[in-house]
Amino acid sequence: YFEYLLASGRREKVAEIVRREPDRTRSLTRLLGRVKTTLHVRLGIGAVLEELRGTEAVRSIVQDLGRLTTEGDTRVRGDACYLLTFTHSAEAVPYLTACRRDPDKDVREIAEEALEVLRAEGVVPRQTSPASP
Repeated sequence: YFEYLLASGRREKVAEIVRREPDRTRSLTRLLGRVKTTLHVRLGIGAVLEELRGTEAVRSIVQDLGRLTTEGDTRVRGDACYLLTFTHSAEAVPYLTACRRDPDKDVREIAEEALEVLRAEGVVPRQTSPASP
């Protein structure tokens, strides 16, 4: 259902449902984990999570997003790293730190940028060391 709503540009409806039923947020991570999920739907997922950033609904999917940072497709790993910033959770740090050693350069860069966002927001202490070359 969320895939249909996002594909048809009804992001607000998805956000409304997730606000009412935070357990449904996991459906978004399942969609994100599918390689065949379209770019339009992926962007919609990002927009919904950004709108709900820092809420319990989004914090509740840290582990799901973290799992996606280690699985398969480069695009999925990169998206998961980026979306972890919207959790406002220190629980995201180990996943992002591990991604700084990802085989893909883009994923490594996204992970570092995500850590910077969390640092700027005070979620991650400034002393977290940068990635090794």
